[in-house]
Amino acid sequence: MQSQFEALVQQLLESMNLPDPNKCIFNFTNKELPKEVCRTLSLEPNFGLQIQNKKALIPQVIKDLEQCVGAVKLDDCSDTDLSAAKENLRARSINIVSNFCKINARSEDRLMLNRDLIVTKKFLKENSDLVVSKSDKGNSTVIMFKEEYEREMGVLINDRTTYQPLHRDPTLKFQKRANDLVADLSSTGIIDEAEAKILQSNYTLAPRIYGLRKTHKPTCKLRPVVSCVQSPSYKLSRFVHEILTPVVEKFRFNLQNSFQFVEFSKTVELENDYRLISLDVVSLFTNIRKDLVLKVINETWDNIKHLVKVPKDKLIKLVEFCFETSYFSFGGTLYGQVEGCSMGNPASPVLANLKIEALLRNNGYPKSLILASVNKFKEKTVNQRVVGERRSNFIKYCRFPFIPGLSHKINNCFIGTNVRLAYYNVAKIKSLYSKLKDPVLQDQRAGVVYKIPCSCELCYIGQTKQYLKNRIQQHKNSCRDVKILDNNKTALALHYFDSGHRFKFDEVKILDLENNWHKRSVSEMVWIKLNDTVNKRTDTQNLSAIYNEILSTYKNYIS
Repeated sequence: MQSQFEALVQQLLESMNLPDPNKCIFNFTNKELPKEVCRTLSLEPNFGLQIQNKKALIPQVIKDLEQCVGAVKLDDCSDTDLSAAKENLRARSINIVSNFCKINARSEDRLMLNRDLIVTKKFLKENSDLVVSKSDKGNSTVIMFKEEYEREMGVLINDRTTYQPLHRDPTLKFQKRANDLVADLSSTGIIDEAEAKILQSNYTLAPRIYGLRKTHKPTCKLRPVVSCVQSPSYKLSRFVHEILTPVVEKFRFNLQNSFQFVEFSKTVELENDYRLISLDVVSLFTNIRKDLVLKVINETWDNIKHLVKVPKDKLIKLVEFCFETSYFSFGGTLYGQVEGCSMGNPASPVLANLKIEALLRNNGYPKSLILASVNKFKEKTVNQRVVGERRSNFIKYCRFPFIPGLSHKINNCFIGTNVRLAYYNVAKIKSLYSKLKDPVLQDQRAGVVYKIPCSCELCYIGQTKQYLKNRIQQHKNSCRDVKILDNNKTALALHYFDSGHRFKFDEVKILDLENNWHKRSVSEMVWIKLNDTVNKRTDTQNLSAIYNEILSTYKNYIS
């Protein structure tokens, strides 16, 4: 019986066409990996994992569904008719979700993956001395000892020619500088009010560094990567990347990715006695100095100014800001980068491209020889940007979780409207990877939905774009005796003064992380419905009553 089961398992595995673990996993330890772990970690980092509890997705589904419904626009339609059409979309979609949650479908390949996932989680828990991460290039997985990782990161960080410890946290100072630059761009008409609002930075965090192992090196070498998401320079760095991208795209031999190079190489035939070689810039981003990039911009401005939508003096200020905000946190200590931009900064690739292009042009070879070589290749230009812009005028893509058996049915509900669903995986293989970046403290989180329990059985649900610690302090202040006569009390303060109960501010819990204001507001209303709260009735008046039944069912399920 056991042999028959194993034969069925092997047949199933062969039909699943899984990647070869020997090509996808680099094990730099002396520990043997169970076959289940190999099968799991051989999947690419963004491979979606099945959510075991379908009902647990209900808050996320409603939040994203409301964003999709809100984006619907119908031609020649009155506000009343549009509102009715949106309610119809909600009703049809939630009916599909309700039916989906009742179905107990069994997928044999998914069952196998789930079994492997359980074994993998157990193995990683029992071997806490291991670090699991993606490699520096490609979608392969690296396994190494934590002690080795920490030692090599220490070597990188302690290189005083590249990084210097900072005595003060410059985050707020850089945030103010970023917003001053945005205000300057707005006041001079370079960007409009809507774009200025998008570029403004509030409640930012210090960038955080981590290392990715270079699998092609014989010894342990890490590539430092700085996560700049939510940092003071992140939005402006993306803006710099966008305004300089047209310049970089004009570079004839600039490649978008390795696939483009493969296609290019298929058309190249080397002459006799010629060799194809690869030249690599060591530590590219840290070796691209600010003065070199500014020099290139000044020298080439007459040739590129028609491609850049900002004046030269503004561009220089933006580039200087990108370089001067190269700092990060590691092990609770802040460091500044002495030269260059950090890998992870959105502006780094385009700034490096500017310098490399200038270096290639000023290579010392006779111009006639260069032109003769260049003219051997036929230039191919496909203006994909125009096509993309035209398409975006008609179709609005909204994020929605990819749930087999559900997502495509929800998408079908929007046929006939201007909205289509863009799927994303809720849980991914990379969720199994080690947490290499400095953790963000809960009270430093911004854009959250939170829960504050009361000394009674009730709680308060709120949402804030601020740092959570700032919002909690505001709640504490609203409960001071001097505030008892205030007319505009929050539901929390009203309950405090009316009942005399005490809120447990030290037990606050984050229920959802969401930077988008509309989706965060929907999430807040959903969680109010799912808890016994002191919140006012008006706090949920903007959530359609269509969701009441499914939320009531889910509330009973989690109670």
